[in-house]
Amino acid sequence: MSDEYVEEYLDYEKLKNFRTDTTISGHYLKIWNVYLQHAKKTKSSIDIDNYLIHFSENKDEYTIFFKKPTTQKIVGGGHGACKINKKSLDVIECKFIK
Repeated sequence: MSDEYVEEYLDYEKLKNFRTDTTISGHYLKIWNVYLQHAKKTKSSIDIDNYLIHFSENKDEYTIFFKKPTTQKIVGGGHGACKINKKSLDVIECKFIK
């Protein structure tokens, strides 16, 4: 599926509503930096302007979820996740559905 198709169905109002002042733990920004370094090394960076980003963690790893809000269900595209080991801060897996 092409990115243009996904862009056609983006919910820009939802993206706009989430664009607010917020507070986030500096630790999650450190994790974000790990993702950015990985994306730069693998040349797999994405244009995050149209994504909602969610941080999560469990005992062993951090997960950064990426989701493009859409006005209707579409097949494939618009989401992904990056898992990072808590102890070593190494990227375990980084996958995007296109």
